[in-house]
Amino acid sequence: MSVFAHRSLSTRTHHHYGTSIVIFVAEPLIAGRLVNKFGAKRVGVTSCLLSAIFVMTFFFVSNVWGAVILDMCHVWFAATAILAFSCLIIDQVPKSRGTLLSLNSIFNNIGNVIAASLGGTLLFLTGAYGAVGLALGAITIVGVAIIFFFTKDPNRP
Repeated sequence: MSVFAHRSLSTRTHHHYGTSIVIFVAEPLIAGRLVNKFGAKRVGVTSCLLSAIFVMTFFFVSNVWGAVILDMCHVWFAATAILAFSCLIIDQVPKSRGTLLSLNSIFNNIGNVIAASLGGTLLFLTGAYGAVGLALGAITIVGVAIIFFFTKDPNRP
């Protein structure tokens, strides 16, 4: 690989991460308004499902720029879901907000470990990136189902 090709690849990687950072900084401004209008649970579940769909699809796109666009859509909806679920967590048991946020952090870290372990194992055993995308999307959908059935949005009837 030539020096110029390496610099070009590095620049594209920086642009990709830079775009992700901008989305995670700008999206909460919009997500906050959506949560106020539609409720934290509805916004969180919807955006998390859309995020899962984008995760499952961008692994199957053969064009790198198409995959990047789908990944940025995933990042957008994931940022929305993070804010919405944070609002939902705070409202679950108002007297124990700190404890609930700590538990949320613990279970997010456990989920990250499980997802990375499952994805790495699938990739090692099958060599198929598509299987990894389907597994990560399926895990997200299972998590959304748990949140949908076992939480209540106290600010919405």
